[in-house]
Amino acid sequence: MERHPTDRRYIEELTNKEIIEGNNKAPKALDLEDESRLYNELEVSVLNVQNIIHKEGQPVPCTYVYFQLLGYPDKFTNPVMDSTSPVFNERFGFPMITNDQQVRLLQRSTLTFFLMDIKREEIEGDDSNGYLGEVHVPLSTLGDGCNLNDR
Repeated sequence: MERHPTDRRYIEELTNKEIIEGNNKAPKALDLEDESRLYNELEVSVLNVQNIIHKEGQPVPCTYVYFQLLGYPDKFTNPVMDSTSPVFNERFGFPMITNDQQVRLLQRSTLTFFLMDIKREEIEGDDSNGYLGEVHVPLSTLGDGCNLNDR
């Protein structure tokens, strides 16, 4: 809701109005208006990588980052050519329903980012397939509704 402050105010006003008016509906299946409150968007930012180690005499890596969030399609950054400290500055949005089941899934999940080198992918006999390293980011704090900034 950070991206849509007008919608946020509308939902807050509607919720406050229901509380003030004492709107005590019997619990039942969510109607469309209530269900729309459950939609949110998770944004994953891939900023940079610092000090990639490479051996002298080998080409400087051309890197990209690959990841997959939960069941969403795979995501790839644009490659950064010939850098040991590439800057990606890319953001990926994932629409998400924030019901209890999804929150529990987030609390148990970890997001893994893989750093890959295009040049090493093309070398025959290189068993790494371009793999340079990975970072694991636990998503448990997102299930609590908190921002997560992990570097």
